[in-house]
Amino acid sequence: MLATDFSVWGESMGAYDRALALSDWLKTNGREGTIAQMAGAGLMSKRDLRSALDYGMRRGVFEAVEHSGRSADARVSYQLTGVPLLPPDTGKRVDLITFDGLLGAFGIAAVPPMLKCTGSLRHTTE
Repeated sequence: MLATDFSVWGESMGAYDRALALSDWLKTNGREGTIAQMAGAGLMSKRDLRSALDYGMRRGVFEAVEHSGRSADARVSYQLTGVPLLPPDTGKRVDLITFDGLLGAFGIAAVPPMLKCTGSLRHTTE
């Protein structure tokens, strides 16, 4: 089943889901299309198409191609760049981020060494 079968997605499609559906549609329909063509095919509303295109363009999945001399609806078409659409980051990997590799690369000990202290000065506020 393709991601463009909207009986599966319903009304609660997110930007990632819309971009995935748009990517599937472009793969099956010639790898290029205008917003008017996509909306005319019943893919999704123009507003949702713009949201999906913005999401995909920020991630390098889609690119806009301008055609001079065409009507306003056909002046800009969108095509796939070949960059895969990765699932959104859920933020669950934050606890895996450490600076140990960076510290090691600069020769900084991850655990500070215990230095011997021979004495200390005592300051009073009298």
